[in-house]
Amino acid sequence: AGVELMTNQVNSYLEEGFPHKDYNHFMNMFIGRRHHSENVINLMNCWWGEIKNNSYRDQLSFSYSCWKTNFNCSRIEANYDEYFRNRPHR
Repeated sequence: AGVELMTNQVNSYLEEGFPHKDYNHFMNMFIGRRHHSENVINLMNCWWGEIKNNSYRDQLSFSYSCWKTNFNCSRIEANYDEYFRNRPHR
């Protein structure tokens, strides 16, 4: 994703009023979700629209999508980068 595309994306979020300092940014290596929940479906549709129409960088669009759909998301506190880096390859 190009720097200009990402800059424009973030600027559009800020212009819309996205309170970015109040939201965590996620490294979405995997997602656990209730697929049939209306709230989850709304969030996933919003997020997919952001990825499809802007940068594919989930770190930019996921938190915005949570805010936009009023979705309360929790995260697992773990160092998955270290976990996956140290796993034996099969």
